[in-house]
Amino acid sequence: MTAVGSRLSLPGAVIGAGAAAVWLGALVGWALWWVSSVVTVVVVLLLVAVVVGGVGPVSRRRRNLLAATTLVLAMTLGAVVAVSATHLVDRRSVDHAAATAARDAGPLVCRVVDRGTAAARATAIDAATADLADRLRSGAGALDGPQSSGADVTAGCVPVEAGVAAVSGEGADVVVAVNVTERQGADTATVGRVLAAHLRRVDDRWRVATLEVLR
Repeated sequence: MTAVGSRLSLPGAVIGAGAAAVWLGALVGWALWWVSSVVTVVVVLLLVAVVVGGVGPVSRRRRNLLAATTLVLAMTLGAVVAVSATHLVDRRSVDHAAATAARDAGPLVCRVVDRGTAAARATAIDAATADLADRLRSGAGALDGPQSSGADVTAGCVPVEAGVAAVSGEGADVVVAVNVTERQGADTATVGRVLAAHLRRVDDRWRVATLEVLR
């Protein structure tokens, strides 16, 4: 019997495998595939126990063999779960990014569209990044196309609907429908616009990197 084999004990192997199963199960949220995998392993272990144990007394060698088999199965299952858990964490990260992008897209786009006051411009610049932030700092408006001119012009924006076209952990492409109201003196005009924006994650929050008028 090897030194390693002498250290193996069936109760210890079972307890270790059980603890690993509970911990990994909690890690993956007790997903159905995980429960099915555990049940499969338990069935295999029972079959191995029957084969190794036979009908007679179980020798130390057979107990060590069963313990080693238990550990091998537990390690194999653990490796599978570790890979699956990594993908699960990545998937949850993307899902979280999609949810926050959908939630923040409308208000963010309207922040960069609002203009006419120093406070609105500061808010717009704070909500933007990359090329759009540079554009706003230069004094230009956020929207492409002709912009109304005049110090007394203000633009208010109300988000109507937003959708996420593509998302990763650090970026999201969104489409946002907004109502833009421009006021110049006594004249007021409201127009509906559909805007495509690319959001980037900066300092753990979304900011608008690009903005394009679709219609």
